[in-house]
Amino acid sequence: MFKNKTIVKGSTIFLYLTLTLFSNFLQSQNISSNLSFTLKSGDKIPVDANNCGKALPTAYFIAIEAKNSGSSEVNVGQITLDSTPANWQILGPVGGVNSIGKLQQNQTKTVYFYVRPTCATKGTTIKLRFKANNGTSYQYYRPSFYVQDIISAAAGGSITNRLSKYAVLGSILYDTVTYSYSNFNNGAPMMFAPAGNVSFKPSLLRLEKTRVIGATAGIGVVN
Repeated sequence: MFKNKTIVKGSTIFLYLTLTLFSNFLQSQNISSNLSFTLKSGDKIPVDANNCGKALPTAYFIAIEAKNSGSSEVNVGQITLDSTPANWQILGPVGGVNSIGKLQQNQTKTVYFYVRPTCATKGTTIKLRFKANNGTSYQYYRPSFYVQDIISAAAGGSITNRLSKYAVLGSILYDTVTYSYSNFNNGAPMMFAPAGNVSFKPSLLRLEKTRVIGATAGIGVVN
């Protein structure tokens, strides 16, 4: 009887420790209640309606903004695009990882990912998963996207011929791009991306920041 009683007590302690560890594990899945993420590039990903995978656009940038709405510093660490539909390609940055680091009170930072969707998802709504991880805690962001088929794309300026031959690894390159278009349907979505062609080198270039510096009045695009 004494031996059986000892075993029961040992089992009770074992279960208590297991539940405590599991509770702590769940708590580690939230970096901060003040940390939030917002999709800044829109909820549509374009693919060509008639020649999907070959005609432009064949890839698209996704912009994710991280914001600390609290009164103290939040260490976000890095954010990774870690889950995509089958056969989608994460072209950039390398490994699908962007560094955010620490955000001060009310500070925001936008990072960019370069993806290539499959034609099989055209006309459907999909979800991508982004994981922020600071080494101690992590937090997920799961925005939804509609894979939009389009028949044309407005063309903008090109940085291709403006790169200095003295550009080296780690250089910061600046460019001003002018977009023009006509016969745009009222209420239709407009999507901007630095490049959609297959020759773009997302593993060599990483988009750091964008800003609208001017737009024709009345078209709904603000600075």
